[in-house]
Amino acid sequence: MSKLTKSAGCATLLLALALAACSDSPSGPSSGAMRVGVVSTGVEIDNNGYTLSVDGGTDLPIGTHAAIVLGGLAVGEHTVGLAGLAANCTVSGANPQAIRVTGTDTVTAFFQVACTSTRGTLQITATTTGTDLDPSGYLVFIQSPPNGAVVGANQSKFIPGLSAGTYTATISGVAPNCTLNGPATRTFTITPGATTQFPIQVTCSALPTFLGFPFSDPAGDTLADPRGRSGPQAIDLLEIMGIYKADSLIMTLRFAAPIRPAAAQVPNSLAGLLELDTDENVSTGTPPFTNNEGGNAPLGVDYTITLNSIDSTTVQISSSVGGFPPFRARAEYSGSSLTIRLPLALIGNDDGNFKFAGLIGAPARPTTDVAPNAGVYTARRPGTSAQMAPVRTSGAVPTLSGSATDTNYVPRSWSERK
Repeated sequence: MSKLTKSAGCATLLLALALAACSDSPSGPSSGAMRVGVVSTGVEIDNNGYTLSVDGGTDLPIGTHAAIVLGGLAVGEHTVGLAGLAANCTVSGANPQAIRVTGTDTVTAFFQVACTSTRGTLQITATTTGTDLDPSGYLVFIQSPPNGAVVGANQSKFIPGLSAGTYTATISGVAPNCTLNGPATRTFTITPGATTQFPIQVTCSALPTFLGFPFSDPAGDTLADPRGRSGPQAIDLLEIMGIYKADSLIMTLRFAAPIRPAAAQVPNSLAGLLELDTDENVSTGTPPFTNNEGGNAPLGVDYTITLNSIDSTTVQISSSVGGFPPFRARAEYSGSSLTIRLPLALIGNDDGNFKFAGLIGAPARPTTDVAPNAGVYTARRPGTSAQMAPVRTSGAVPTLSGSATDTNYVPRSWSERK
């Protein structure tokens, strides 16, 4: 055989072997595996999970954050789809996906699901202007499904998690001296994933005022310094005046010289206390501290107003009855006067008739004046019984500026009074 003939034969053999290697061999892999992963993001994700199907076959369960491996798939092209999604969830990207199973590696199909909220939030915002604002706020009641909130005179509150749709709500609890702008029953619409505004606008007018008492205390009757010092200057009380409103008593203490709140920490910072016997029963309450400092007041103290304020806008009131913790009432310093607004609901819903006495002092001299010098003051609300002291018939009526939000703490028995 010639060399040429031998070379041609070898080339033919090599080509035949190459063609055989490129063809599907009966002994090669005929199936493979697919890994399918799912990641869900957003809100209100469907905890029931989803289902997978390959080439439209039987549904297989898969979790919202999960991965499974599907084996025994024929080598070649397949489609894998994700189903069973809640209405608020969608697949980002192709669904179903085309996947080629090779038989040598485990191929991967990945689905990302995004879910959006089906619920919204209601924001109730109350805006109240005028005088003598309602300190207990307003009730907004959603009729179906039952829901609601109490919102202060100038406050915002949120009600989250409301299903999308239209609702009807009723506003109540508006004080008699206040007028609601707009209807008391209103509708609003909740949009998924959004905050719906529900504004309330109220205008209040001043409540009638009744002069209850002016109690005087002699000028220059301050106590001598127990240490025999000529200074610091004693704070001298001249008068306590009481003005009644429908829900409160406004007490103004007038002094012989300008005063400052205790928080100012200056020589004329006011100290002391007023002790109230609201049930006018000496056998109840606690013995008066006033009597330890030179007074002789026949009192069973039910409430104490502490004048050593921690700020310039409030005074502390503590209770000797009911076990309530201390709370705060609004106060305003102006020149030689201190005005306190005392909501009657905060002193046992008192009728405004009570007996009281007090001590006046300064930082360096805890007691500089006892009021009254002997006995007690007897406060009487006009129209309930005879006045126990001369009534001033002229003069300016003290008021408190700003909002009528009077307390930082409301005793438990009154926190739900509406």
